[in-house]
Amino acid sequence: MVSWEYPPVMYGGLGRHVHALASALTVTGHDVTVLTQAATGTPAEQPGSSSEPQVMRALLPSDFPDVYADTAGFVAGLQPRLTEAAGPLLATWQPDVVHGHDWVVAQAATILSEQQHCPLVTTMHATEAGLYQGNVVSPFSRWRHGIERDVVAQAAATIVCSAAMRAEVVDRLGADDARVSVVPNGVDEARWVTSAPQRLAARARLGLTDEPLLVLVGRLEHEKGAHDAIDAVALLSRRWPALHLALVGDGARAADLRAQADRLGVTERVHAVGRLVGDQVAAMVAAADVALVPSRYEPFGLVALEAMAAGTPVVVCATGGLVDVVVDGVSGLVVAPADPDSLAQAVDGLLDDPGRRETLARAASARVAARFGWAAVATATADVYAEVLV
Repeated sequence: MVSWEYPPVMYGGLGRHVHALASALTVTGHDVTVLTQAATGTPAEQPGSSSEPQVMRALLPSDFPDVYADTAGFVAGLQPRLTEAAGPLLATWQPDVVHGHDWVVAQAATILSEQQHCPLVTTMHATEAGLYQGNVVSPFSRWRHGIERDVVAQAAATIVCSAAMRAEVVDRLGADDARVSVVPNGVDEARWVTSAPQRLAARARLGLTDEPLLVLVGRLEHEKGAHDAIDAVALLSRRWPALHLALVGDGARAADLRAQADRLGVTERVHAVGRLVGDQVAAMVAAADVALVPSRYEPFGLVALEAMAAGTPVVVCATGGLVDVVVDGVSGLVVAPADPDSLAQAVDGLLDDPGRRETLARAASARVAARFGWAAVATATADVYAEVLV
């Protein structure tokens, strides 16, 4: 597996996905190596075990382009570093499949599959055309879009996480429908179980005790809809003057969101928590009364699945894979995207009805257990590998 993020280097949900999938495949007997970038202080090579894959890490120099400030430079510079880091391993080990995750590592994954004379499988976690509703106009967007088109054309199989993403890669990237497989993202339920002291500590971090609390976990980018959540908080503030919103994550829109909260007079109600790690994320999500996923573009919606596993009722937007994850009125509430009024109305109803919150949370937990465990996701992924090896 080739991935540009992997613990401890994490930017969003992709790193968690790759780690969980690689581990689940390893547990079922597959020999898995993950090729990724190194973090400061991490070894270049990490031996595997019966439950964890082997990890090979490419060391990046201190003056390497920043992933946010110079994304194109970061991507271009990462490819030769990854292929070079794989060299010692491939001198003695032959993979059956090279599985690249996302466009950022597409070139390196393609080169490695060609060098090793084995099939390339790619997972498209999102697309540039999807992010911008088909408006691929800037030089960067056209460049990324071209990489995405090339990798799905060269791959023996493309994995996507939802029916919406399947349509996206076929319609916008020209993928062969017969070579596209839908395998949902998964969640480790045990990781999202928290204790009462952990939840109280999460609230204390915000200076709260029993005040109504909403949480949004995700990158602070336009497509994640945090600005819609802040608008909703402003709409709700008269009826719920003690309402708070925790934004867990960081990104390019952080300063804009602070300015928006100031402008709407809800600065003290909106908490920019930043990135949390490990149990801290689960505790913050579980401490909330409602988890929001107001995305305007969401290929799958892993954060919704994680909130469901944490036992927190969710309100999501009817976009992309979120409609596959959440059954409206059964395991959560689904509202129109880019509509703060609808978002506020859904939250208002849930805050008014603790019994309904509990009913939705129980149904959501049951749905996660039945459909989104990592063992099932690993089996479905291995089935794709088997198909390309026939």
